[in-house]
Amino acid sequence: MPLGGQATRGRTPVDDSTLEYGSDGKLNVKALGIDTGQLAAGAVTADKLGASVATFAWLAQARASGSAAEGTGSIGFANTRYMQCGPTTGTAVTDTEATAQTTLPAALTVNRLAISVATNTLDAPGAVATLRKNGADTSIIVAIDQSTGQLVATGSVSFAAGDVIGVEFTGAGTSGAMTVRNILISGAL
Repeated sequence: MPLGGQATRGRTPVDDSTLEYGSDGKLNVKALGIDTGQLAAGAVTADKLGASVATFAWLAQARASGSAAEGTGSIGFANTRYMQCGPTTGTAVTDTEATAQTTLPAALTVNRLAISVATNTLDAPGAVATLRKNGADTSIIVAIDQSTGQLVATGSVSFAAGDVIGVEFTGAGTSGAMTVRNILISGAL
């Protein structure tokens, strides 16, 4: 799956699985002995896997609203902004929560929210990323403060089919901004 045409490489461990994105712009998932990079398109479908797959992981690359450039989702010191999560990539960071919500087709439980912060010039601690359910905060909150790199929070939040999911970012301080590179949501189906 292309990640906005970017020629970036990386490897992200997620529980017992690994997400690898290569310089070819493809995202490969390695889990339960399956390497999606070795499979033909359409070779793995839910009906073929049955009940043996009980986990999920979604990686969404941030981008500024109206920009095609990945990894440029900016949150200012006095801003509350939202980012869509779910089986999407190239997601805009927006001021409107409704445009950043994903309706879930099936029940699931989120147990991890990871945020990759590329730059952070906020002048005070207190910035957070909060997993949202149906427009309300959940207990999974990543403390960003004045940090960069990969930041993680764990917990357990159950969603029913038809619920909406999203991530809210809240800046802190009186000046500066942070740039979000991507978010990773994982859990159990």
